Amino acid sequence: MPSRSTTYMSVALALCVTLASGCATSTPDTPREAGPLEDRSKNIVIAADSDGVGASWSSVTDSPLARTATELSNLGGAPVVLGAVGLIMAADSAPKRRAKRIATALRGDLDPAVLDRELAERISGILPDPDDAADAPAVRIKAFERPDDLAREGYVVNPGYALARDGSALRITADIVHADVLDLEQRVAREMRRIELASNRDDGMRRSSRRLRQLQNEWRALPRHYRGRIVYHSDPLQLPPRETLSPADPAVQLDLREALDAEREGRKRAAEAIYADAAARATKPRHAAKAERRRDKALTKADSLHAKGMDKLADAEIDKMEGLLLAAKAWREPASDGQSALSDAIDKGHAFIAEAVGTALFGVGTLENPDEPSRAFAGADLLRQDEDGRLVMRVTEGREAGTILSVPAAGEAEYGGSVAQP
Repeated sequence: MPSRSTTYMSVALALCVTLASGCATSTPDTPREAGPLEDRSKNIVIAADSDGVGASWSSVTDSPLARTATELSNLGGAPVVLGAVGLIMAADSAPKRRAKRIATALRGDLDPAVLDRELAERISGILPDPDDAADAPAVRIKAFERPDDLAREGYVVNPGYALARDGSALRITADIVHADVLDLEQRVAREMRRIELASNRDDGMRRSSRRLRQLQNEWRALPRHYRGRIVYHSDPLQLPPRETLSPADPAVQLDLREALDAEREGRKRAAEAIYADAAARATKPRHAAKAERRRDKALTKADSLHAKGMDKLADAEIDKMEGLLLAAKAWREPASDGQSALSDAIDKGHAFIAEAVGTALFGVGTLENPDEPSRAFAGADLLRQDEDGRLVMRVTEGREAGTILSVPAAGEAEYGGSVAQP
């Protein structure tokens, strides 16, 4: 089955092409207004995240055209790139390699299953209590690996986690779509692929069939369920500019050594966890042997990266990879409540996403327009300004119209159109 990002985004393009009359409300970039929540529509299914925290590596802000198309500038001093621009990618593989390395290093500290469970608990905590316990909305976690895995009722919430390209900030996204809408889009995509394979390429591809007309009629009869995206941008880490760091500084040397040690241990923990899971599911000796070889290879690579990193400590400057390693170390530092800075940012992001989900689907929460907004922004409505200065906004223009986002009062972060996963 394609990745969840493919399921939620690319499939809608096929629907837009074939169901022209409903295209304005079928794409994931335009929210569908929520109708009355029927019994079969009130449940929430979180798409199990198998990747954990990734890292963005290509920055669309490198292109003025892309920046104009996707960036809301100066949101309280925090320029934010809102979405993926798949056509603009970094040609150099080095940024992707660095991003994947830092994501792998942090993955050892964050279990994807724990992220899903914490988000589910947050959403469960804000749901309204009905008079009849039997009518209470249910929140569950489900892995989507095959088409038959699609939840047959309620809304599907697809979470995603990515570090900014310099490792200084975290972005958490949650795409919300009703299972009925997602199921129809998948069936349209399969029919489109069938037509493409059956068509005579010399005569061009036909874009109509009896089956497509049936699907179009289903789309017209589909209730107008809510659809949208929620984005949380963390407060940026207070990191010194990489150019100002001297490798001769004993404090910098110590931080880098500790960062390299933590990376090695994190990679080894992740390798052992992956091996334990694969070994438990192995049904044949060769499967267990293959998992063991992969584990050994990962352990060897962890030691190799550590050795190379230690050798580079004698270089005359702090390179980009070392800068990312220092950022990873900062994410592991304890925050005010004792947990790591990364865990603290994720917890706050989950709380915001849960509130936004409750507001969008159940009318609970405080994401409402103030009577007299203190500030106005081109392309976005101010929904709320928190005591810490964070701005909660709804995008009103462009492909990301309807997106609800929370951004810090100050600082900036760059996110690109590609995320490198471990």
